[in-house]
Amino acid sequence: MKFPLAWLLFEKWLWITILGCIAIVIFPLVIVYGIFYLPVEGKVAALFTILGGWGIAGGYKDYAMSKRKEKEREKVRALKYDI
Repeated sequence: MKFPLAWLLFEKWLWITILGCIAIVIFPLVIVYGIFYLPVEGKVAALFTILGGWGIAGGYKDYAMSKRKEKEREKVRALKYDI
């Protein structure tokens, strides 16, 4: 019996996508599981590290978005005065 979509199982992008989805689900669970097994001081340190990293990443995202908007405004101003 021949499967009509059997060729799809041999595509590399399919397996990269499947493994990526599995990693996105499993990796955070492994991190949380590891944090649960830390002693109390380790849990506190891990919590503050995660919160600090989250804050830094959020701050950088806001900075990058404001820089992008500023560049777009400069392009609009340049086009506005060129006409």
